[in-house]
Amino acid sequence: MAKIHRGATLTPHFRDFVPPWLVRQQWYAGTGVPQLVPVGYFRMEDPAGEVGMETHLVSDGSVIYQVPMTYRGAPLVGAAGSLIATTEHSVLGTRWIYDGLADPVWVEQWLSLVRTEGVSELSVKPGTGPAEARGRLLARPEALTSDAAVIDLKRVVSTGEPADQHGVLGMVTGTWYPLARARTWPRAAWPWCAGASGPGVPGRRPGPRPGWRAGRGGRGSGG
Repeated sequence: MAKIHRGATLTPHFRDFVPPWLVRQQWYAGTGVPQLVPVGYFRMEDPAGEVGMETHLVSDGSVIYQVPMTYRGAPLVGAAGSLIATTEHSVLGTRWIYDGLADPVWVEQWLSLVRTEGVSELSVKPGTGPAEARGRLLARPEALTSDAAVIDLKRVVSTGEPADQHGVLGMVTGTWYPLARARTWPRAAWPWCAGASGPGVPGRRPGPRPGWRAGRGGRGSGG
C-alpha cells in the first residue's frame, strides 16, 4: 500500500505544470493557458506500493477536466510522450509524473475497479469536497484485460447515460462535490465516467467510443 506523506511539497507544483500540459492536448476545450481550480481528487492503490495514482478533477471556469496521473520513482520505458512533468518531492525525491492512460499500472487498476465493482480511495484536499470513482461490470470479469479492453476516458466531464452500449464491458461512474466551502455539501453529486469497451462487432478492432456519457445525477449525498 502506498504511503501518504502529509505536509510534503512538490516542486514544481501541479498548478504550475498541469495547465501548460492541458493546453497541448487535443481534447482541451479552451483557448490559451487556463487558470485551473481544483474540484476534487481520488486515488487508486498499486498493490506493489511502487506507483502513486491520483486523478485530479479541475475546472477552467467553463468545463471540468479529468486528469489521471501516476507518480513514479524512475522513468517509464516507452512513455516519454506521455510524461506530464518531472518534479522534486520533498520526501521521495525526483518523481516522474505520467498521464495515467499511458501507464500499465494505472490501466490494470482501472480495469480492476470495473471487474470488482470497487470504489476508489478518497484523496480530500483543502478547498475541495470528497470525490470517488465506482466500477460497474457489464460483462464477464475475465473479459476485462488490458489486451482485450480499450479504456475510453472522458477527459471533459459530463453527465448522462451512454446512448450506445453495444460492446461495452463495463464503466466507471463517480461523484464529486463542487461546493466544498459550503457549510453542508449539496445532496446532488455530479458523475463522470470512463468506459472499458471490448471488440464489440466481430471483425472490428476495439477502439474508443466517442460520446460516451455514463452515470446518474444525485447518486451521492452530502457529508
